[in-house]
Amino acid sequence: MLAALGGLGAWGWSNLQDHNREQACRLHVEQAYNLSTKAREISVPLVDPFDPAVADLQLGGATLDQKLSESISKPGDTATPDEVADAYADRRAAANQAAAEVLNHKDCFSQGERERAAHIRNAPDSVTSVTMPEPAHCADGWPSLSIGRQGACSHHGGVAPARIWAVLNF
Repeated sequence: MLAALGGLGAWGWSNLQDHNREQACRLHVEQAYNLSTKAREISVPLVDPFDPAVADLQLGGATLDQKLSESISKPGDTATPDEVADAYADRRAAANQAAAEVLNHKDCFSQGERERAAHIRNAPDSVTSVTMPEPAHCADGWPSLSIGRQGACSHHGGVAPARIWAVLNF
């Protein structure tokens, strides 16, 4: 009987500790995910939102609604290479705040969340250059009005395909 009561007491104590840990961690978890959401809201113009350099700068995976809304904000935007690079740096800085919250309170987060935070922390701080989107053109730079038809650019190295997204170079 005494052993059963001792076991029940140990179980109760363990549950109380788990509850207290959960309460202490709740604020850190909410803070980390709020910061991560703020990072997601910083759009990097002209860059494919599914580009890992941009998409990996958040703690959790995107919901279907978020993915759809991000894919709508696509080329057609006007931005300079400097504006694209600055937007990346802003998003990375915001994501780094979320990662810091996770890494400063490791016991509140799963192994996967800690790994994601470490990945964010190791992301490049800045973009060295941006390769901007461009329409299809002849490989040697020759302007051709025949692109889209057979034989276009045949004496100019062939057609260089259009690039609808900017590319971040680190």
